[in-house]
Amino acid sequence: SKITYFMTPSDIVAGKLGERRQIQPIRLGGMVKEGTLQRQADTYTFVVTDFDNNISVLYRGILPDLFREKQGVIAVGKYNPASKVFLASEILAKHDENYMPPDVKKAMDRQAKP
Repeated sequence: SKITYFMTPSDIVAGKLGERRQIQPIRLGGMVKEGTLQRQADTYTFVVTDFDNNISVLYRGILPDLFREKQGVIAVGKYNPASKVFLASEILAKHDENYMPPDVKKAMDRQAKP
């Protein structure tokens, strides 16, 4: 069975990836950082943040309708430690906060407080 690990940008920055997880796809969850979405033909780059750390994502394909800056996202793919870019094979976008992983939601709640 293929397990897809869930990680936040902070997990990756903290080096929690390990060698096995560089081979297997992981799910990177967080918010699409405002002002970071760029498109070149069918290739998109954007930053996923948990408000403590940021990870750059590169994705080729069609983004989901619900994909927006400042909204929750999960990128499925592999992190390249050399280039510090997450190469996504799939993008899942949801507005529903129930969909947010608990640690990302906590980070977001912290951010939202004045």
